[in-house]
Amino acid sequence: ARHAFFALFALQHRGQEASGITTSDGGNLYTHKGAGLVAGVYTEETIKPLVGHIAIGHNRYSTSGGGALDHAQPVLNAENDFALAHNGNLPSVKALQEFLQSKNSLKDNRSDSELIADAISACLKEGMNLEESVKQIFPLMTGSFSIVMMVKDTLVAIRDSYGMRPMALGKIGNGFVVASETCALQTIGAEFVREVDPGEMLIINKEGLKSVK
Repeated sequence: ARHAFFALFALQHRGQEASGITTSDGGNLYTHKGAGLVAGVYTEETIKPLVGHIAIGHNRYSTSGGGALDHAQPVLNAENDFALAHNGNLPSVKALQEFLQSKNSLKDNRSDSELIADAISACLKEGMNLEESVKQIFPLMTGSFSIVMMVKDTLVAIRDSYGMRPMALGKIGNGFVVASETCALQTIGAEFVREVDPGEMLIINKEGLKSVK
């Protein structure tokens, strides 16, 4: 959570409306979200309970109506075993909505990020792992996106096929970090490895790092 906090601090210019971090200790997911600037959203008291060795974070700027926390990310599913943070914009969400309708799980007033999370979550519910779920949903996502997401034991990062949104891979100790800008890597002492390729998925877990195009 501390790495995520300092990385979000470096990415404050990406959004000043709300901020959130989700972590996993291999068994459970822990989340804290708040409205406002990074320095105000997190304190020692809010960081401490965010235990674990996997974390994703997000700074939000408003792309649609609603209050600061209405669509704050990471987005979590109802079971609290999947979280997703998305930078980008899907001009059309028709394919995602149709998919969710076919599964009887389309909800009202969902942002594009929440629809992506709902669709992947629907696949997870059917017994697919995170990698398989992303492969299933990736073709339904039209537009620009750099996304990080996690289940209790795996972190996945994807970038849209056109590479419209930036995404960098870094290394820190024995672990990996993915961020939308390299300034976040420098802040936490991570070493820049390479850009994530357009249309690439990175799967990071105890086996290490795997790349799928």
